[in-house]
Amino acid sequence: MDRRTSLLDFPERLDPWQRFLPYALLLIVTLALYGTTLYFSFVWDDFFYIHRNDRVQGLSPLHLRMIWTSTFLGHYAPIHHTFLALLYSLSALEPFGYHLGQLVVHAGCVCLLYLLLQKLESARIALLASLLFAVYPANIETIAWISESKSTLAFFFFLLSFWAFLRLRERERWGYGVWCGFFLVLSMLAKINTVVAPAIFFLYDYKEGFSVKKERVWSLACFFLISVIFTGIHLVSFYESQASMTSSYYRGLAVHLQNMSRLVLYYIGMVIFPHPLSAWQMFRIYEEWNWVVGIAWIALLALAWFLYRSNR
Repeated sequence: MDRRTSLLDFPERLDPWQRFLPYALLLIVTLALYGTTLYFSFVWDDFFYIHRNDRVQGLSPLHLRMIWTSTFLGHYAPIHHTFLALLYSLSALEPFGYHLGQLVVHAGCVCLLYLLLQKLESARIALLASLLFAVYPANIETIAWISESKSTLAFFFFLLSFWAFLRLRERERWGYGVWCGFFLVLSMLAKINTVVAPAIFFLYDYKEGFSVKKERVWSLACFFLISVIFTGIHLVSFYESQASMTSSYYRGLAVHLQNMSRLVLYYIGMVIFPHPLSAWQMFRIYEEWNWVVGIAWIALLALAWFLYRSNR
């Protein structure tokens, strides 16, 4: 067997049983970086989500009915609240149990990401990318802040959904499509951010240059329909609960859409240069169209055109 030494070659050079070594490395790095969060306390709106949230303080039918039939702070996220209720049953009001649960889910995300990326790229690139994700500075907010366990859960189920989608494209069996849709629903029931998942599925098909087939078009249409439905649920629950607030952040869907270009560019910037590392990552919201909004939309459309014209 060829065993030429290269640190990032070893996932492809070792025996099958030794393929678990990358996962061990990823877990060691993740636990070394974030193990100290186990001793953190509750912060900021953790108190709202746990101390002042009666619905998560039990797993009785009454508690579960409250979780699954109502919103909280303008969001419908029953998977997140069910997760908090489970942790409450194990840890009550002790932060340790919540941080442990958060760390376990995040470690699962890191390992799932490596498993998924191996299907897209070589094991060497998958390991490097997963290590970069494991040490990415902005993750500290998601891991150390218990309220943000919704983001960790949403990402975990998104990765499972993407894995099922790749299997669907490889095997073309409708069962994988069902699993993809199921995990996608669970992801959006944790946090609405993953409504963009069908667009990622579409970009994967585009990158691979798949020919247009009725089955593939229908599967993508179903995933987009799921996202549209949950986007509608989110908007209705959010704006109904915030109707009485006067902050510009809450002044209707039109304001959100108008500032969407700046939001997208902001997060692209955070990927490249993650600063400041603060939970309060806000920027000015413009209620009326002006030159700042216009330039942001021009920049975003130019970026989209550049990506469209680039090599798949």
